[in-house]
Amino acid sequence: GVVQQNLRHGFSRIGNSIRRADAVLNVTSSTIELDMPGTLEDPTVFTYGHGYLKMSEGAGFFDRQTAKTVVVENLAFVEVNATSALPTIRVSMRVRYDDQGVQQYVFSSEAQTTASLRP
Repeated sequence: GVVQQNLRHGFSRIGNSIRRADAVLNVTSSTIELDMPGTLEDPTVFTYGHGYLKMSEGAGFFDRQTAKTVVVENLAFVEVNATSALPTIRVSMRVRYDDQGVQQYVFSSEAQTTASLRP
């Protein structure tokens, strides 16, 4: 469904960016900033707000990464091996279907994944 599709898309965008990054510049509980190889996409930042996953590249504005039919309720980043030469980041995200207040049904899903910088 739409919730699972948005989780997969979000994890794919974040994971691919982490694997391509030269370094992790900053990690907070809900934001990650990556040093990217290309000037146009450096830095790349992922965060969430107003109910959606957001991404910015370089000096650009934040772009919505999830559909308007879902709400991102939680996004968390944890650096699980900060002492390693190749940091590994655990990403958790909870997404729910946005029923626009109708309350016909509630469907949400939470998942997590990890991604490491490549040598």
